[in-house]
Amino acid sequence: MRLAAAAFRFLLSLAILVVVSIVLLRANGLPIAPHAVPVAGGGRFLAQLLGTLWWFAAAATVTLLVRMALVAVARAQTKNRRRIFFVGDAATIVSFLIATIALSAFVFELPITTLFATSSIIAVVLGFALQNTVADLLSGLAISVEQPFRIGDRIVVDDRGGGRVVEVNWRAARLLTITGDLVIIPNSVLGRARILNHDSPNAPQHRSAVEIKLGTDVPPQRATQLLRSAALSTVGVLETPRPKVEVMSFGDWAISYKLIFYFTDWGDETEITGRVLTSVWSHLSWAGVPIPLPRTTIARAADAHESKHLAPLLAKNELFASLATEEREHIALSLRPVHVPAGTNLIHEGDEGESLFIVREGVLEVFVNGTAPRRAVARLSPGSSFGEASLLSGAPRNATVAAVTDAVVYELDKPAFASLVRARPEIASTLAPVLAAQAQQRAAAGEPVVHDNDRLKKLASQIHAFLHA
Repeated sequence: MRLAAAAFRFLLSLAILVVVSIVLLRANGLPIAPHAVPVAGGGRFLAQLLGTLWWFAAAATVTLLVRMALVAVARAQTKNRRRIFFVGDAATIVSFLIATIALSAFVFELPITTLFATSSIIAVVLGFALQNTVADLLSGLAISVEQPFRIGDRIVVDDRGGGRVVEVNWRAARLLTITGDLVIIPNSVLGRARILNHDSPNAPQHRSAVEIKLGTDVPPQRATQLLRSAALSTVGVLETPRPKVEVMSFGDWAISYKLIFYFTDWGDETEITGRVLTSVWSHLSWAGVPIPLPRTTIARAADAHESKHLAPLLAKNELFASLATEEREHIALSLRPVHVPAGTNLIHEGDEGESLFIVREGVLEVFVNGTAPRRAVARLSPGSSFGEASLLSGAPRNATVAAVTDAVVYELDKPAFASLVRARPEIASTLAPVLAAQAQQRAAAGEPVVHDNDRLKKLASQIHAFLHA
């Protein structure tokens, strides 16, 4: 109800009350005491009619005055509108109940004791017949006052499941489940149930956990670092509170870890958990940590060369995807691991360089000068590569890369890669689009780029000339 409409109805009701009051005062007086209406005579019916109209006009005037005040309050407190209008409904019921009792006593002069006795019998009968409805009404009033949830909140009600609250009225609450079904739960059930509210303003983040088993040959300290890095590099996982790893148990062939992480939207828990597990697999794969197998299964030899598992992973990198299997194996043998402590800058923007890096373990961030305040423009996780421009063309480093956690990267220098290009010169043409794509990303920050065939040919010539120098 709008404030202007509420004010108009209030004034109209007040005007009717004033007119009827004037008429009654000129006749027999206001019907606010016993025997105010004539006992006999032709004017009795008219007096009773005017008395009835006066009491209902008075109840309507009080109700509309309360509602007008509530509308004004609701405009300033948008969060409590449902509670405010429930109070308005309660005021309406009380006002008209009082008017009905007064009307019976002062206008129609019914014996109140007999009326209440009769009403008590009727109330008992109606109470048994409408006990569930009355319980729903009273519980709805309690819910409106306590507000354990709001419209739009996602709640779970005991073992009845839950969903997003779409409507709450005097009788029931309507929830939209994750499957798109509508569930109607009576207020009396909600009043007795244990309600879990996932969208409470007092809980801005949610916690979830997954169990990961790693081999007993992986030191717990390293396992903790790998799993925490996997969670940190997952989109949707909060940096604060930071993810943590707990050692749950030791087994014959594996150690169980609990990876705990936090996120903001409870509805995304399933999706974020899937991303975390995917990220764990990627981090473990690049780190050369296999998923443990039971002792009854023949596993890969522990002393297998590290390059054996790197060659297939290199196929997932766009820089090496077009190479033949034996060429990727050649690159895998040329990779040199470099340990980067947390907080350390691996490369600095503007420095000279002739090597490329591939993240093996940990999380790193990319910073570019000109971004103020200093903020990361990208986050690198296992499998990510950087420094392609310096390796392929000798260009200065175009960004600063720092380790967020303790990290290990593989470095591929110019001599190792140049021998491959000399053996197969056409590789230069396949690598040109990679540098062009990097330039296109920098164009988003304001650097115009012409991405056409002439540009690609020029880049291919630069790559060929540099690597043959």
